[in-house]
Amino acid sequence: MPVALVLSAGGLLCPFEVGAVRYLYEHGIVPDIICATSGGSLNAAVLAERGKNAEPMKAVEKLERGWLSLQLNTDMYVEEPWFAKAVSLVPQFKEDVTTLAGAPPLWSAFNIAVYYFTALARPGYECFSLAQTAQDALASMSCFNLLPTIRRLQSADTSVGLVPSAVRSSGIKLRIATVNLGTGELRYITEAGQVLDRNGRLATGHQVDLVGAVIASASIPGYFPPTNVNGEDFVDGGVREFVPVQAAVGLGADRIFVVRTHKTGVDQIRAKGTERLADILPQAMAIMIDEIQENDTNPPYGWGASVSLTEIQPTISLPSTLDVDPGRIATLMDYGYMRADDVITNHIAEPPVPLPAVNPTVWQLADLITQQRLDICQYERDWATQYVPVKGGLQRVPSASDVQEVRRMKKQLCYLADARLCGQGALPTKPIPFETWWETWERHNYQVLDLDLWGRFEFPDATVIDAESAPSLPSGLRMFVELAPRTRAGKATSFTVRMADELCRPVAGKAFVDGNVSAFDTNVLIANYTFHSESHRVRVVAPGFPETAYLFSVRIGDLRVSVETPPIGVLSTVTVHARDEDDNPVPNLRIAIQDPAHREGDPDPTPNPPMTESAFTYLFRTRLIRSGEGVHLVSATGSVTGAPDYHSTDFEFFPQPAE
Repeated sequence: MPVALVLSAGGLLCPFEVGAVRYLYEHGIVPDIICATSGGSLNAAVLAERGKNAEPMKAVEKLERGWLSLQLNTDMYVEEPWFAKAVSLVPQFKEDVTTLAGAPPLWSAFNIAVYYFTALARPGYECFSLAQTAQDALASMSCFNLLPTIRRLQSADTSVGLVPSAVRSSGIKLRIATVNLGTGELRYITEAGQVLDRNGRLATGHQVDLVGAVIASASIPGYFPPTNVNGEDFVDGGVREFVPVQAAVGLGADRIFVVRTHKTGVDQIRAKGTERLADILPQAMAIMIDEIQENDTNPPYGWGASVSLTEIQPTISLPSTLDVDPGRIATLMDYGYMRADDVITNHIAEPPVPLPAVNPTVWQLADLITQQRLDICQYERDWATQYVPVKGGLQRVPSASDVQEVRRMKKQLCYLADARLCGQGALPTKPIPFETWWETWERHNYQVLDLDLWGRFEFPDATVIDAESAPSLPSGLRMFVELAPRTRAGKATSFTVRMADELCRPVAGKAFVDGNVSAFDTNVLIANYTFHSESHRVRVVAPGFPETAYLFSVRIGDLRVSVETPPIGVLSTVTVHARDEDDNPVPNLRIAIQDPAHREGDPDPTPNPPMTESAFTYLFRTRLIRSGEGVHLVSATGSVTGAPDYHSTDFEFFPQPAE
């Protein structure tokens, strides 16, 4: 049963793929086939260096080192001369163009041209210089080039560079998607450097350099120049194919794990009537990406009953940009790891730790954690450009409120991570342990501060923020009691007691539930246990941990009472029905009737002995009250008591006039 890994396009979102792959490899899901396009091809080629029997995790570690080593844009690409000049004339140009990098490749050059040439009409810019630069741009093939990435892949240091000989001999079937710019045809480059058409047939007799194939697959038109391979120009595979599932199916894979960097669907925007190109184009791009990847992954007629397809993808919109950001890279890597865990283990339950205002599933907690970290990165970047000399030699300092806000966000991040652990959701321990998320500043390509985030701060205006301890996960033995749905007193029910350490890893021990003992290895399911009160106590004992107790409550039931009333003035039968929420009769009732018109000598309004449905003979007498609103009948009242495991219930009813 061949296993395939398919990696989508994504540019600087591709660290998400690396995190997902780490989780898959850690859990024994190592592919026989790897198919990729665009940015995913860089990941695929390195993974293909090591097959199942050659310590494949080392390939993952090599990828992680490579991505985490990126600090600046120039570690991946450099500007073409005309682009550098354009940036000097229009400083905002670079930021806006790199932000458009998430567009499908065919749109890229158009976006750049529209943005740049509209600058000619902006006041305050030297039109002659802009026009000259525009001519240089038209004579160029791209805004940037991938020379730093090429040098990295060609490095003789095998811990950094790609090793084509290892790829050829690993036993992994590799397919890298690219597009022939001249003919427009989709091509796949194999682990041996062969060029195949979309049907897997040999397209040319020439072999291709593997580094050149990877660069070609990632050459986004307009952003990076086409890659010349054996006299032909090739560009980004995403021009034709965003998620090359077809190649994996063609190689006979029946278990396919697809890692996508863009979520399914697009974020809805509300039409205001004032949209600009800057609003319309990104939304159009998002729609196009969604359509392309959906067609690639889930074609109208499917892949056949024999193919099992598992998709791992974000469920929040991630920032599409060509701007290298170390904090974002690390965050995306960890998001991919968590999302792979969610998909493989199907985490849809709610964690046993309540969260204020929301009660997210373990799956949703991965989104909340990721968004929180991205927000912290952005918040730190927002005040990271000012340099202020202060006592202690700090070069740059945020305001006191900035430090306090980052601390608040970090504490919330720790709480979200703890909730995910309690819900048995995985958090990454490699390459960067998750406990460091809240201990310090996020990763940046500059020195954020020379001081500890949780240390003492002194500001030029004499404001002081005292040091405090960084947040941490609860220590010692942890216990969770999970009640069965609709658990309430008086009903035989089941519940689970689970013990864990501070990282929520299972711990063996004994649990004493209301004094009853039950031994278990990791958890215990106690069936047909009947609670007879609201409050209960579980005490657990495990080797190496202090004894821990946990109090929990069980809902006491409410009765539904109805009365069949007799006519007034006639000795007749009154029937009181008391049933539970499932409409079942409740036994052992004791009913008391309070009748304002009761006379001495009348039958007792309280039946004895108790019964499930209390029927008794009683005489209701007429009692009229005259008031300014007329004449009305006084009601009778009653109560139901003595039913174990239920609240006492009061009721009111009106005897009916005799016919």
